[in-house]
Amino acid sequence: MLTVTSFSAADVIRACKVWGADLQYIPDNLDAIQLMWAFANKESTHEKPGFFGCKPRYEPAYFTGGIYGATDQMKTLISLFGVDAACSYGPWQVMLCNAPKWKPDDFQYIDICAEAFVGYLNDRSRKHRPQNLYEFGQLYNGGHISIPPDQPLPQVQKYCQVLEQCYKLPIPEQ
Repeated sequence: MLTVTSFSAADVIRACKVWGADLQYIPDNLDAIQLMWAFANKESTHEKPGFFGCKPRYEPAYFTGGIYGATDQMKTLISLFGVDAACSYGPWQVMLCNAPKWKPDDFQYIDICAEAFVGYLNDRSRKHRPQNLYEFGQLYNGGHISIPPDQPLPQVQKYCQVLEQCYKLPIPEQ
């Protein structure tokens, strides 16, 4: 199991500034670095000032018996990593199945966390071309864009509302 469960804000800020420039398919109405910062703030906990809490988050739907646990990819990951295969990692809480070139212990490194986030978001964005923050929220949280903003499901609406609040948090200068 991964032992690193937090990253300093300075590390996350640096990763956003370095890796955010690699985000693709970002519409003109959004800033890529700020978007990456918003997702880190949304997906992490903030129990200790100056740190992003990044404990692996177990997602039962991705384990044996879960709706996604029966896929060939998840069966392979579960056979290799057990319950750790059904977790998300790092400040951006990237699911292991969405970062197939890494193993759970690799997420102790902020740059791997950031690269995994950028790779996943670029892949999803290339396929779905989100046009606003709401669509990015849906895309990252559920893997697709399907719910019009005027007819949101409560959990999607809440996720996107919190993401919007996080997007408004300016990334500190360092």
